[in-house]
Amino acid sequence: MVKPKWTIVDPICTVFFSCLVLFTTYRLVWDSLGILMEGTPSHIDPQEIEDSLRKIPGVTRVHDLHVWTLTAGKASMAVHLELDPRSLHTSQDLTMADYDRILTEAQNVVCGRFQIHHSTIQLETASNSSEHCRPDMCSIEPQSSTNGRGHNAV
Repeated sequence: MVKPKWTIVDPICTVFFSCLVLFTTYRLVWDSLGILMEGTPSHIDPQEIEDSLRKIPGVTRVHDLHVWTLTAGKASMAVHLELDPRSLHTSQDLTMADYDRILTEAQNVVCGRFQIHHSTIQLETASNSSEHCRPDMCSIEPQSSTNGRGHNAV
């Protein structure tokens, strides 16, 4: 037979161990949520990446920079680098060697300094950057002209 004064031990132990589990798993749950939501890793500063990429000779602008967590400890990145041929040499056209050098240097910055091993780097000149990176380029037609489906009816 259980003595009445010992019946309080069960709920006290339950609360204690519940709190212990919550405190020890909080960080794991928070990190897992960051991965599932593809959040920017806390140890990476996107502004610092942008500043570092802008220092590469020939790069005049950095835009559409996105950094997210791929898996625990691994980040991914996508970015557009706008190039100015006049900053490299007198010719108005960039050579394949110029593109290759800039891409290699950008990959070295991203991988070596920021430990981002999965990156997509798009190189573009000022003339084609403004054309295909317009904010309205991918806009969806208003519902009134699309039968309310958000895209053109076929």
